[in-house]
Amino acid sequence: MARHDDKGEHRKDGSMHGELLAAIDRVCRTDGSVTITAVAREVGVTPALIHNRYPDVASTIRGLAGRHKRDEMTALKSALEDERKKCGQLRAENGELFAELRTLASVNEGLRRQLAIEQDRGAARVVALHRRRTNAE
Repeated sequence: MARHDDKGEHRKDGSMHGELLAAIDRVCRTDGSVTITAVAREVGVTPALIHNRYPDVASTIRGLAGRHKRDEMTALKSALEDERKKCGQLRAENGELFAELRTLASVNEGLRRQLAIEQDRGAARVVALHRRRTNAE
């Protein structure tokens, strides 16, 4: 990594520009997200040098960073939409389960009452009434 000072020390062959572009590539491969600060750190200069002396490089970096942010936002929006669909499905399933629970609670209460009556009969607290005989019998 070559070091350059902030005062704009330029090599006559214009290698700083090439070095900045190579640094952009290296930062993209290692970090994934490119910033002017990260590229400046990679080359050993300040971000101001890139902004002031190499506006085309700064523009390239901003474009890459913006594309990265847009891709991230698109992925997040897609994930959010998927989660909203799942949430809707879970809410519908929840509603069905609550309806089933109400039905089962009602059946359960009826069975508890019937059990109480049977237990009372068994304890001889309730006398079973005989059915009347009809003429048909």
